[in-house]
Order: sequence, then structure tokens, then C-alpha cells
Amino acid sequence: MFLQKKISKNVLKDLKKTIESINLEKEKLLKITCTKNGYQSRNIFSFFKKSLLKKAINYKDFHKHVFHIHYIEYGKGGYQELHSHETTEEFSFIIYLNNADGNTFFHGVLKGRPAAVVAKPEEGKIVIFSSHYGHEAKVSNKNKKVLVGAIFKKWIF
Repeated sequence: MFLQKKISKNVLKDLKKTIESINLEKEKLLKITCTKNGYQSRNIFSFFKKSLLKKAINYKDFHKHVFHIHYIEYGKGGYQELHSHETTEEFSFIIYLNNADGNTFFHGVLKGRPAAVVAKPEEGKIVIFSSHYGHEAKVSNKNKKVLVGAIFKKWIF
């Protein structure tokens, strides 16, 4: 599954207000991530009201099953390495918080195939996709900002 759509300006404004209210320095990740030349927060899901998530992730009842959200801000030359979330969640989402460069490329498999879909970072766009898709963000030089999240947790026994 792959879906791209716009969220309303009011919802986007409320998402940004929520992010501004968080002490992101305190929420910084201390481990290695796929984000290069950028900042990636810890899980900040608990800061978002359920009513706001319902408006932002307005597809079926997916908002009820979000369990992880992190904020990423790319510095000059920042990018995201090719990866997937197939072992942790059923679906993932990206919300672009500003217009930027550094398109996101989605692949049918992690290696050996060209990109199946390309998403341009446009303020207010949400992309919801199956977590088995490999994806990567090309280099950004325009301070790209995104929220990335996980929907329907996979239980590993």
C-alpha cells in the first residue's frame, strides 16, 4: 500500500506547535540511526493528542494504531540511508513539515531495484506506506523537517 495526500493547514500548524512545545534536546537519540547530517529525536508519540493524530492520519482507523513518532531535521547535506521497517511495523508514515529538496525514494525491495515511487517534500504532505518498502531520502540542503511514524506494531516472539 502507498498513499500520498495533503493534510489541512490547521492540522499542520497544530503539529508544528506540538513539536515546538517539546524539549527536543532532552529527546535526542543517543544511538546510531539512518539519519545522516541531521537530528533525529527519540520517540515523541506521547506528546501528540489522539484527536490531532486522527486529523493528521486520516485514513481508515490507522491513527488508533500509531505507536511511534520521531522528528527529523536535516542539516545541509543531510539524508536518510536506504532502510525499511518491515520487522517492527505494518505501515509507516512521513509528514513533511516544510517545502524542501531531498526527495524520498521508495523501493519494492531494499536492494537491486530502481525506485518504484518518488515523494517530493511538500509542506503538509503525508505519505503512508507498507513498511516492507525500502526507502531513502536523498541529500537535502534546505533544512528539511519531517515527522516519521509507525502504525500497527509487529510483535516478535
